[in-house]
Amino acid sequence: MTGYECDHTFALTSTFLQKNNLPVEATLEWLGENGAGCDCEVIFNVCPEWEDAVGYTPPDEDDA
Repeated sequence: MTGYECDHTFALTSTFLQKNNLPVEATLEWLGENGAGCDCEVIFNVCPEWEDAVGYTPPDEDDA
């Protein structure tokens, strides 16, 4: 994604969800409720909440 400039929409997120047969509207709603207002905020603002929701612990935290 070098050189990517966010257009302040969920265009990439929506495309990803559609291509992977995932529920677009419900997912976008959840993302919005958890701090994302656009594609770049999905990564920067929501990652910790998603990890908590699905029970994911990053590998570097397993060793601590």
